[in-house]
Amino acid sequence: MRIGIIGSGMMGSTLGTLWAKAGHEVRFSSRHPEQLDALVQRVGPSASRGSIDETAAWADVAFLGVPLSAMPELSKALAGPLAGKVVLDANNLIPARDGALVDEVKQLGHGTGGWTQAKLPRSSVVKAFNTVHFRNLADAAHRAEGRMGIPLAGNDARAMKKAEGLVLDAGFEPLFVGDIAASARFDFGTPVWNSNMTGAQVRHALGL
Repeated sequence: MRIGIIGSGMMGSTLGTLWAKAGHEVRFSSRHPEQLDALVQRVGPSASRGSIDETAAWADVAFLGVPLSAMPELSKALAGPLAGKVVLDANNLIPARDGALVDEVKQLGHGTGGWTQAKLPRSSVVKAFNTVHFRNLADAAHRAEGRMGIPLAGNDARAMKKAEGLVLDAGFEPLFVGDIAASARFDFGTPVWNSNMTGAQVRHALGL
């Protein structure tokens, strides 16, 4: 599968590396793709880099790892290239950083995943990987026991199945929470956010 990393910071670079190790083609992108050469070289021959627009057009599945505050403008450029594609949304609404969007997201009432889905209406958005810290992703991938749980929320069964496979490929346990509005149950500030819970612990905390 061709996975486009939109925003190749700590989260994007970590997950992209894990997916490349699992056999996927990965393209990293940022506003300054020329700064990603060292990352691409480190990941290996299945990795490449490109502009955000090029990466979105190239990808079968896109991973969003950018500040939520960047999405209102960025979504205008991504809506076309990502139409009909699965988008894994790892963005978090952090009031201290994204304060102007707090009321907008809350008014919509579908969590950050629902807000992103509204910004990319022709894509199939799955909320994923927003509850864990990148260091824990790197350290806990493919644990023999007690794999870290990754909650998922989305409206499209096909997209959820793809997301499930990518969570497994990265070395974690996927947990289906509900439709995209259910992303509110594991957004920033909820008990499972940044908790590094195992799959069993997340399942218990969310009553799954």
